[in-house]
Amino acid sequence: MYSAVVSLPKDRTELVKKFSILLADAVSEELTHEELGYLISEFDRRQGSKGRQATK
Repeated sequence: MYSAVVSLPKDRTELVKKFSILLADAVSEELTHEELGYLISEFDRRQGSKGRQATK
């Protein structure tokens, strides 16, 4: 069995940004235009409801 040690920086902002871009590219290649539109609208809806909850 193999093992690996991964060193992560304390500030993972850039790492998260790059991962998000790669994940978005992979998802967009697999979904149809309509499915991608629905996914985006669901993300927007959920982000909107989180914002409203935070202001309560």
